[in-house]
Amino acid sequence: MSSVTNELAMRAFIARGVLQTSPLLQDFDLPLYTSALDARAWCNGKVLISMRAISIVLAREYLADAPGWPTREELDPNNPGVFIEAWDQGAVDVGNGRSDSAWVHDDLRATALALSFGEQRALLIMADTYSYFGSDIAVMLERVRPRLPLEWSEAPILVSATHNHHGPDTAFSINDDWFSLMADELAAAAEDAVAAMQPATVSSAVGDHGYGVDDVRDPVIRNTLLNVLAIDAAEDGEPIATLVQWTSHPESTLGWHPPAEAANLEEVCAIKGWTDGNCTAEGRYLTADYPGVLRARLQASRGGEVL
Repeated sequence: MSSVTNELAMRAFIARGVLQTSPLLQDFDLPLYTSALDARAWCNGKVLISMRAISIVLAREYLADAPGWPTREELDPNNPGVFIEAWDQGAVDVGNGRSDSAWVHDDLRATALALSFGEQRALLIMADTYSYFGSDIAVMLERVRPRLPLEWSEAPILVSATHNHHGPDTAFSINDDWFSLMADELAAAAEDAVAAMQPATVSSAVGDHGYGVDDVRDPVIRNTLLNVLAIDAAEDGEPIATLVQWTSHPESTLGWHPPAEAANLEEVCAIKGWTDGNCTAEGRYLTADYPGVLRARLQASRGGEVL
């Protein structure tokens, strides 16, 4: 296939996150995802790219205590994360959960990917959140576009969420202060993505991955295609980023009840005023679910950022 010249830039940043690990995620063999990169039907080309990470919650010391996603051998499947008594922006609902998230397990992340090919330009922005309605995306775009160079003023921008069922509720019960903070950080990510680029190559692959895929409602539609875009530095071939697209609900942890002892429920419920059946960590942890595990495992095995 013919060689082409592109430009590409990436910016990643960290949002407040909470997660536990269920037995399902413990047994999830994420190298299955990376196998698609080995059966490559690649389209080789040249691009420009850059990335770096910032924190959406600034210097929050408690994040140092979040267990994150260590190796399978080091992972504690009962740990819901570090307890946070109150967010700076007030109560943040959990998508498909309760109205008062209170635990942080690992970082939730958002990534901005800027692409150009000749005079054509586009921005992709993805976050570990629940979902967005068109009117809310319009607000985000109002934050993004003024921060872009003039030549990017008409560039299409795709803003999307992983549909994370244990991320912050960004659809139905929105904390406006938190949402505004998120929108500002998305805009900053997009601005920096466009501003910083380096030569790179882009390669693509398509595979089939049916693990955990199901459809319980008519019409039954099962899409097991796994699409992968790999971005590597042109100079030395070092991995810069990997974009993975796979169709499934990130709800592996939905309905999980962290054990009372692991969640320190007796003390936590006294602090929060939760009593009787309301004294539970179920639906109160924020998590990136399996996309977060995929990201951690791909970064450990391949390197670079993951979108």
